[in-house]
Amino acid sequence: MSPLNPFMIPAVGTEVVVRWKCDDRHGGQQLKRGTVATFQEKVTVEALAKRTGVSVSALEEFGLRNLTGGIVAVPYLNEDGREVFVKRRTALGGSPKYKMPPGTKPIPYGLHRLAAERAKPKNALVIVEGESDCWALWSCNIPALGIPGSKTTDSVLFEHL
Repeated sequence: MSPLNPFMIPAVGTEVVVRWKCDDRHGGQQLKRGTVATFQEKVTVEALAKRTGVSVSALEEFGLRNLTGGIVAVPYLNEDGREVFVKRRTALGGSPKYKMPPGTKPIPYGLHRLAAERAKPKNALVIVEGESDCWALWSCNIPALGIPGSKTTDSVLFEHL
């Protein structure tokens, strides 16, 4: 564990000791002197593209956008294409990676794409766990619906299929 030097950016995953009190004016977590923290890379659409192999333009087409503080907005749309809520991607790896708005009832990711898929002659649909699997499949023109976490399988209803 190394002391955090304010003039150096540590490698991702490096444990650091905070030598001064950090405030949260810039959207970060408030840390007190002596706190042990693990440095994490900021989450951006560009960083997600690099990590997933899906292009920045495709991710932006899927509605992802950068927010302040190193967070990416992942909009969840209903069947009509209206935004129901925005899930926030706060980490590139580890757990948890996402934050849902408090009190949000999970819905499948990609519902807004189903009407167009139903109109096509081949009517196959891949159901996956998570948003990034949807991005990979959508970028290859493969229809997919994402379960927003392993504990939310009940969010997919028969009428979605």
